[in-house]
Amino acid sequence: MSSLRVFTSRKKNFYFIRVDKGPLLVRASFYYGNYDRTLSPPSFDLLIDGNHRTKVITSLDQLVCYEVVYVVESDATSICLAQTQPDQFPFISALESHILSRSSYNLWIIIRCPDDVYDRIWVPYPMKLMYQKILRKPSCRMPLQPQACLKKRSFMIYIDNNPKSEPVIPPYGKVTEMLINYTASSNTSFSLVSTLDSTLPPLINAMEVFSVSDPLVVGTNSKDVGGLVDLQTQFSVLQGRYGDPCLPSPYTWDWISCSNDVIPHVTALDLSSFGLSGQLPDFSSMDSLVAMCDLHNNSLSGPIPDFLGAFPYLEELVSGNPGLCVSSKSCKPTSTDGSKSSPTPSSSSEKSNKLPIILGTTIPSSMISSAIVAFILHHRRKKAAIAAITAGQAAGSNIDDGCLICC
Repeated sequence: MSSLRVFTSRKKNFYFIRVDKGPLLVRASFYYGNYDRTLSPPSFDLLIDGNHRTKVITSLDQLVCYEVVYVVESDATSICLAQTQPDQFPFISALESHILSRSSYNLWIIIRCPDDVYDRIWVPYPMKLMYQKILRKPSCRMPLQPQACLKKRSFMIYIDNNPKSEPVIPPYGKVTEMLINYTASSNTSFSLVSTLDSTLPPLINAMEVFSVSDPLVVGTNSKDVGGLVDLQTQFSVLQGRYGDPCLPSPYTWDWISCSNDVIPHVTALDLSSFGLSGQLPDFSSMDSLVAMCDLHNNSLSGPIPDFLGAFPYLEELVSGNPGLCVSSKSCKPTSTDGSKSSPTPSSSSEKSNKLPIILGTTIPSSMISSAIVAFILHHRRKKAAIAAITAGQAAGSNIDDGCLICC
């Protein structure tokens, strides 16, 4: 392999693949080849749909491949590479995916190495090695046997010298398949041992060994995922992040915080200084937001959505967005050329524009606290900050100067 792709930013990078539901074969290949001239092959994690699959340990000069048979539960899957150590950047040389038929291992289907439609890699034993295992005794000659006697082939499968199967008698022209569930180790041995009545040695065409993973995670709460998709649809700068937003926990998306529940919930959004522009979409389905919704220092415009007031414990920070306004009624109308129209200034408007600054420098903090408490008592289900901004507009303030909302 003469090329690779390396990821030097973000702690989790994705490949998003649309597939049908069902079993999927994923093969990821990694060839380091000292591309960065540091003689330091990196290690990192391989994730599939929020599940940790394996730790990738690359080699200085050898191709390393990992295969996973995975059952996809939706119409897409995401394969992620996650950085685990500083200065060890994930990379990939090739990524392959093949949809598997549920009848892939049907007993009546004969699969041969060069014609495997699922592109599985079969590694045969070298013929030289097989010949070395043959024992020859010149003093012993086997008499020729009738042709009928040569059709008897019977053997058993042993694991660590213990029988694990009934006698296997392969039928002529067909395939016999054995499936054994066993907890193995690096020292486990598999043996094919002829039965006493067998006249032919054991025979095997292929063997596959699977490592069963831990139970798959359910994934982030679907309502929260829907809200995040709405945000990504509205703001293109948030796109490019796939896979489960919260899982696995060390690799949560960099602009959200999540709970530690079995089915995680998104508890906070931190989108400050992301370059967001335009109006906020409706992400009211994210009813688990209980910590913070930080949207300051962007270029958001339009009214502050009413649904933000339905989150009783939410702290919203929207300062630094001069285009935001409390409601659609308080937003400045736009002219035909798209710019905001400005009425002819008058002495009263000039005074009102200066009023918030004057108030901010003359009113004692105790009076401000009293006013906020009184307002909360009168409007329990309204956000204090939105009401505070409304009060500021009633006094003649200009919301386009930016606002800070805290509850």
